[in-house]
Formats: sequence, C-alpha cells, structure tokens
Amino acid sequence: MDDTSQKIIDATMSLIRDKGYVATTTKDIARLARVNECTLFRKFQNKKDIVLHGVSQEKWRANVTPELFQNVQWELEQDLQMFMTAYMDKITPDFVNLSIGMRAPQLYEETAPLIMKVPQAFISSLTEYFIHF
Repeated sequence: MDDTSQKIIDATMSLIRDKGYVATTTKDIARLARVNECTLFRKFQNKKDIVLHGVSQEKWRANVTPELFQNVQWELEQDLQMFMTAYMDKITPDFVNLSIGMRAPQLYEETAPLIMKVPQAFISSLTEYFIHF
C-alpha cells in the first residue's frame, strides 16, 4: 500500500470513528488526508471501498483472537482477570466508536462479520475455558 492510499484510509477511519459513516464526506476525507478529492477516486472506487480496505488492516481492528486468551493458570479469579484485561486492552474507546460508526446500513452487511469477530472470540474462549474448568 502506498503512502497516499494509507493516508486516505487513516483519514477515513478517523472520521468515521469521530462522525460516523453517513456524516463523513469524501471532501472531509480529502481535506484530512491532505489530498485532492480526485485522488480518492483514483486510489479507491468509493468511500465504502476505502472503509473495507481500512477494516482489513490490523491497526483499525481490535484484533481479538482466541490466542489472546491462552495464558490460563486454571485459577478462576486469576484467569477471569486475565480474560477481562486482555479483552479491555483491545477494546479501546477508539475501537468502540469506530465500530459504531461502521454500523451504517450502507456498510453493515460487509462490516458486521468483522465487528462481531471481536465479541465472538472472547465468548468462545471464555466458554471453552468453563467447559474445561
């Protein structure tokens, strides 16, 4: 990914985090990325395409996977603390705001599976722990 495309993605994701998908315009994105609005459309098909490229990047996901919860000691209190700490380290206010911003009807079908991977990884890991506890 070239620097200009990355600047566009970062600007888009920041604006969606702060304003939501619908309120974010391509003019806003171009202004924040410090590029001409035409450059957006040379690099990406449309605003939705920029967002889909953004959510594919680890920096714009919480990246919660079952591997995050593998450090169990089989001591309930310690393990629950580890689960919550690991989860809350990843679920930052920025991630929460971004996931809310991406729930627009125009995006939801494509972004919902990515957004839902976060709680699903946590829940499945915690469930697996209790099954084996």
